[in-house]
Amino acid sequence: MVPMAAESAAPQLAPSLPVPRSGVSAIPRPRPRVPVLELALFLAAWVVVVGAALLLLSRYDTINRISDQNAQARQEVAHLAAENQTLQQKIDEFSSPERIYKLATEKLHMVAPARLAVAQVDLSQLAQRPAPSLAAANPAAAHPGLWQRLVAWYDGLRSGRSVAQGR
Repeated sequence: MVPMAAESAAPQLAPSLPVPRSGVSAIPRPRPRVPVLELALFLAAWVVVVGAALLLLSRYDTINRISDQNAQARQEVAHLAAENQTLQQKIDEFSSPERIYKLATEKLHMVAPARLAVAQVDLSQLAQRPAPSLAAANPAAAHPGLWQRLVAWYDGLRSGRSVAQGR
């Protein structure tokens, strides 16, 4: 046997293969091929599912918002109906004839007219009574004003006598 040199004792490695690490095999494994069509279909299905979920969530949110608005509108209608009823009671109270009569007599000092007034007149006493004087019926005639005195003075001048003589 021929002695071998120390250099020749090392195993010869192919220059194109990488140096193996400890515990790792040096044989390259082929990459698993991912079918492009299956990946595209999976992504499309995922997008459809996520889109449908988002659409359902937005519809659910819209329904909840409309439901809340409906509840608020119903509360407002109930509140306005109660307020309307209160105002109607006040209208009925203020327009009652008893209250109007009370306010007219107490605050405005009005007097209600008599419903039917009947007076008996004895004509025999009416003929015996003297006619009332014009001065008593008309206080302005008893005390003539400035205009009446001026007219009387002018009439006196036209007739040729003075007012002092006529009195």
